[in-house]
Amino acid sequence: RPLTDEERSAMMKVSETARRYVGADGEPHTIIERIASFVDEVRAGQHEEPKSQDVRLGLGVLWGEQLRARVGWRWVHLTYEDGFASYALVPDDRAFACFPLNRVPEALKTAGSANTSARVFASICDGTLPTRKANAYLVLG
Repeated sequence: RPLTDEERSAMMKVSETARRYVGADGEPHTIIERIASFVDEVRAGQHEEPKSQDVRLGLGVLWGEQLRARVGWRWVHLTYEDGFASYALVPDDRAFACFPLNRVPEALKTAGSANTSARVFASICDGTLPTRKANAYLVLG
């Protein structure tokens, strides 16, 4: 379903909080690189993981807003048949779904694996994605 005005307003508020927290300004690619760098710095122990839920979720919204600005995907509240539900970004044909409010906060804690936030963004922007199937909601990231 589309976001409500209340949901959209709350997302913009936490996005701005996160943007200020990590000092991210500029074009979408620059902001994505700053988010990815911040995640790597937290994982390396150079910064503490943000205690504020607004900052953690806000980093995901900020990431998603860059994708929205760059390729025109839209925010939705997506529910799968297995009961999983979250905010996602999807293209108009709903071929893919990206869950940055889940993935970016998870990446802050996952020191053993690669931080793929910048690579996923680049893949979507470049169109280097799996085969498209309308309404498949194939999860990226």
